[in-house]
Amino acid sequence: MNGGHFPCLGGTICSRRSLTDLPFDCLQHVLAYLEAVDVISTLSTCHSLARWRPEESIWRRLCLPYGVADVTNFPNKSFYTTYTRLLHPFGGLLGLWASDMPYKGNVLEFRLEMGGGSEGLLGGIWGYVWRFPEFGAGLESQDDSDLDADDTLHVVGGGNAQQLHVALNVPHRPRLSRMLRIGFEQPPPMPDRLGEHADYTISATPQLTCYAPDEHNTTNPVSAHMPIDTLRPHGVGLSVTRESAEGYVVAHPYGTSTHPSFPPRQPSLDRFCGWYDDSRPMPRLRTVTVPESVDKFHGPRYPITIHGSPSELPVPPALYISCSLSGERCRHHYPHIPFQLKRTFPPLYFPLHATVQKGLPPADPGWTPESLTGLWLGAYGPHGTEVLYIECVQEEANDWHEPGKMVRATKITGDVNVPRGTWTWMFYAGQEAELMSDQLADVVPDLSLCRLFTGQGMTSSHGYFDGRQALSFLDVAVTGPNTIKIDWHDLDHVSTYRRFRGPKL
Repeated sequence: MNGGHFPCLGGTICSRRSLTDLPFDCLQHVLAYLEAVDVISTLSTCHSLARWRPEESIWRRLCLPYGVADVTNFPNKSFYTTYTRLLHPFGGLLGLWASDMPYKGNVLEFRLEMGGGSEGLLGGIWGYVWRFPEFGAGLESQDDSDLDADDTLHVVGGGNAQQLHVALNVPHRPRLSRMLRIGFEQPPPMPDRLGEHADYTISATPQLTCYAPDEHNTTNPVSAHMPIDTLRPHGVGLSVTRESAEGYVVAHPYGTSTHPSFPPRQPSLDRFCGWYDDSRPMPRLRTVTVPESVDKFHGPRYPITIHGSPSELPVPPALYISCSLSGERCRHHYPHIPFQLKRTFPPLYFPLHATVQKGLPPADPGWTPESLTGLWLGAYGPHGTEVLYIECVQEEANDWHEPGKMVRATKITGDVNVPRGTWTWMFYAGQEAELMSDQLADVVPDLSLCRLFTGQGMTSSHGYFDGRQALSFLDVAVTGPNTIKIDWHDLDHVSTYRRFRGPKL
């Protein structure tokens, strides 16, 4: 890095030049080609370059990809502080994460918020839990903002009967419930008191805070709007796990059953299902190892229990959330399941593709099965709304069908009948078919404008135990750019599926 002299062609003596001799605008141009880690390394090589480390224009460029062009509401009003202390270590969290929580799974969403406004907070990162309306509770408070014109067609009666029909047959967009805060305020803000006057001190480093129901809370721990006196802020740790080989096994009165792996893989096992975002780098957090479970035989038992068990296939790196509250008290981001979870290591979170593409009308000549790819929401009767990922895959010929494209929907969240990680329905898109029943004709005004297919769906009794699954024949109607209706023959039920278009704020 230091200057000096060396012989040039022709025997003359030339001066040796280095980065330290460059004018700052030239140095900045060189740094623009480097990743953040390389920028930090370069500016740490010597005292001459270290003097440029706090230069705001360098860090403003690195903040811009996150949408941060103004640091008025960030500590020290500094791009350097904002990037090095918040965005560099935690920016990889931003986006959606899917949980391997047995049966139901869960979705977390991390968002960067710029601060200020009515809430009066500094800029920081909020982690949200996706919540869906619970079946049978608060029907009178449901609104029609999630519904399309055809959702209330052919509904007999009104009042609660009509609302019950909507709750059972129409998926609802998720509501965001604040669960985790990465910010610079001390003490941590309370989600239900944002906007109230509070005297915060500014911490030099981000504070990680989780909001859990208080140990004396008697309300539903997964309700979307918990009273402030039922919340208990506490410290939380975020880590990234190394590749592991840990799954779940369910011990039940009939024996034991291996729980579906997560993230699920395609049947060929050569890649994960399309929702798993392996192109997204993991956040720059402490790395931990998932302890391996002892491979013991869990005999038939009641009540039903879920244990850790070695998985047959490797589990990729994941996000791990560890709260300072011990025992069962911090379960704010866990959905309720009716079985006992005995695995000592908490559920993991995996990066989820937030694919939201514009659909094509099914009558459009340019419509293809690939236009259905992405996140969808499905109505599953009393289980409520569940999150799916639809993808179009190429299938080889077998005894049931010719080679061609198959559209498959995989559950990202699930229920105690058909859990997360399993495929829920599929159809072959090589050619359209005539419907096998008349139920879709009763709820779709004009089937001539739809794409019609026949397919199969997965059903199971309570628990999804081995040998208790069954396939149901389906009639599938793509009724609009963002809507699919499916007649489950064995269930005598028509369900609606909607393309995910963003949560409710």
